[in-house]
Amino acid sequence: MSTGGPDLFVICKSCGAEVSPYITECPYCGNRLRKRAPKLDREGRVSERRRPQMPSLSPLRRGEMPGIRADARPYATLLLVALGLAGTILWRTSLGPPTHLVVIGKPGGEWWRVVTAPFIYSNTGYAFAAIGSVALFGWLLERRHGPWVVLMLFAIGGIGGTALTAALQSVPVVLGANGAALAMIVA
Repeated sequence: MSTGGPDLFVICKSCGAEVSPYITECPYCGNRLRKRAPKLDREGRVSERRRPQMPSLSPLRRGEMPGIRADARPYATLLLVALGLAGTILWRTSLGPPTHLVVIGKPGGEWWRVVTAPFIYSNTGYAFAAIGSVALFGWLLERRHGPWVVLMLFAIGGIGGTALTAALQSVPVVLGANGAALAMIVA
């Protein structure tokens, strides 16, 4: 039964105490109840107006705004991270011959070593830093520019860096995707 008069008390959400509706902080626990004291009309009733609820925006749909991409899963980045984790597990568990997947010496006719070496990590800390950078910056780049930019940056930075190191060093030992991680950080 509502008489239209002012509320006699307000319940504090923090401690559950009944307090006056005309104060801004709970006297028992100090929790803020409202930003300012309520305005009163001439009869002593609370005369505040409720603010209308602002409508929330719906998720962006594909093609809704030109030049802005809709949110999608970063599949290219997830693929690169999964391959890096698989290479790390392969090296650490010695399930296969991981030395046939990295560049040790000049690759010569074994060109696939240049492609597989960025996915093999011999050190877990190094793997965490490189894969983490690829994941973070690849995800952000993929959100903004799409999956092909991430794949091209990984190819240029990781595979290109491995090939360049193998060509310039006299006895190279190359593995890991630090070049790809740096390419994504710079981009």
